Amino acid sequence: MLICILGNSHAGALKSAWDAMQSERSDVELHFFAMRGQHMRFARVNGDRLEIPNPDDLLRTYPETVGNSVDIPRYDAFIMHGLGLHPLLPERTEGVSRACYDCVISDSITNTANWSILSELRRVTKAPVAVGTSPLTAAVEVRSRNVHPIVDQDAAVLEARLAEMNAALVRQPNSTIVNGTKTDPIYNEGALGIAPDATKVDFENLLSDRKHMNSKYGRVMLQLYLDRLTSLR
Repeated sequence: MLICILGNSHAGALKSAWDAMQSERSDVELHFFAMRGQHMRFARVNGDRLEIPNPDDLLRTYPETVGNSVDIPRYDAFIMHGLGLHPLLPERTEGVSRACYDCVISDSITNTANWSILSELRRVTKAPVAVGTSPLTAAVEVRSRNVHPIVDQDAAVLEARLAEMNAALVRQPNSTIVNGTKTDPIYNEGALGIAPDATKVDFENLLSDRKHMNSKYGRVMLQLYLDRLTSLR
């Protein structure tokens, strides 16, 4: 199965995990296309290709031979990781009507590179698409192994919206969540991403922040993505 992964800097964890595990999955080949932040929101379908504008040479690809655009019919399935889609949706504040809040929630999902690319892909393909959010911010320390109910509630909202586009949400597993709404810091040690001065194919820059995760987290998510796509075929 040939799978296209579209992502932002969070794809660094997936790429590093794949380097270590690809020998275990001879049934799968992965191609990566990644840009920091939400720069990939400008990608547009032209014919059968997803063309990705590449300002200041921001695009990272693996392998290099895949080029700067996605040959959509070539792929059996797609993984869309991060790309501005967050696991926790905006909270409803006092005095805000339900209708207004529903609009805020909708905008927080649709005004992302993730949704924009998904909409473009669905113009030309019915191939399975697995979608994942950026990870929850890593905790400084573990105080509990509890998962706050809001995590499940917001995931249900995301699942419903993605289902409208015939796409499947792959959630951050509860086993990686601590302190209610944080990621276990073991997945943040040696965090990986795409640094501003990275070379064209460099997905594995160490980052000292709590937003990005390491290859251990990448392996967890990548396995979930592959399992879900296998079930959708």
